[in-house]
Amino acid sequence: MSLGLRQPRWPECHVPVWAANEPYNVWYPQLMTFITAVVNRYKNNPALGSYELENEYFLKAFGTCHQTIQENRLIAEYNLVKNLDSKHTYYY
Repeated sequence: MSLGLRQPRWPECHVPVWAANEPYNVWYPQLMTFITAVVNRYKNNPALGSYELENEYFLKAFGTCHQTIQENRLIAEYNLVKNLDSKHTYYY
């Protein structure tokens, strides 16, 4: 299951219209709340094999990502998912 801002689609970092002009301190807590809800909903689903955080996070060759790469954001998301579900594997 892919989680985070950058997803395997085009554009990879599609920001909803309502969040496009919001500052980081507004949209990021909402992203973390969303990730929490998704993990809690699916962590016990037998079809879940692993999580992918921020699809190809460090790849700069393509993609439309207006947010700058922030390694501390990736680490925080990883720690959140790991704390919510320690049974599954994580990729980024």
